[in-house]
This record gives sequence, structure tokens and C-alpha cells, in this order.
Amino acid sequence: MKKIISMFAFVAVLGMALVAAQAADAPAETTVKGTMKCAKCSLKEADACQAVLVVKDGDKEIKYYIVGPKAGAEHKEICKADKENVTLTGVVTEKDGKKEIKVTKAE
Repeated sequence: MKKIISMFAFVAVLGMALVAAQAADAPAETTVKGTMKCAKCSLKEADACQAVLVVKDGDKEIKYYIVGPKAGAEHKEICKADKENVTLTGVVTEKDGKKEIKVTKAE
């Protein structure tokens, strides 16, 4: 019986350690503000429409390509006309040299 209790306690401690490690590895959300544009219609750099948030950082522009479930909803508003002063919050990753943001909150 003592062996079973010891084994259970060991598994419980190991489980808590794994949960803590996963929480530490979770990517942090970032908030960015800029002008929402269409990659095809406005920026002329894609074959298909896609929402892109263009953020000015001094003299250069940083483009965040919107991915995930909210990408389509964000694009409907900006396909033919840019939308200024858009604030997006989400997880930023980089793929093929482009920054992507999976939006969790849009203002």
C-alpha cells in the first residue's frame, strides 16, 4: 500500500512540474497598432486577399499578416479601403521571413 501511495505522489508531482513547464513556454500576447490593409488589393504583394496590419516603427514599416480564425472577419472590412488606427492583440510568430499574428482581440 505504501508503494502505491508513493507512486501516486510521484506521478502527481511530475504532473504539476509538466503543467508549470508548459505555462512558462506559452507564447506571450503582443499588442500592435497600425493601418489594416489587404495584401492583394492595397499592398499588391499577394495573389490572394489577406488582411495585413502595417505598423510604422520610425522610418520602416513592419507588416503583420493576420492568420487564424479571425483572419477572414478582419479582412472583410479592409479589402477595398484601408482602415487606420487598428489595434490587434495576439500571438506573433515568424514564418518564411514574415511576421504573422493570430488575433485574440481586435479594436
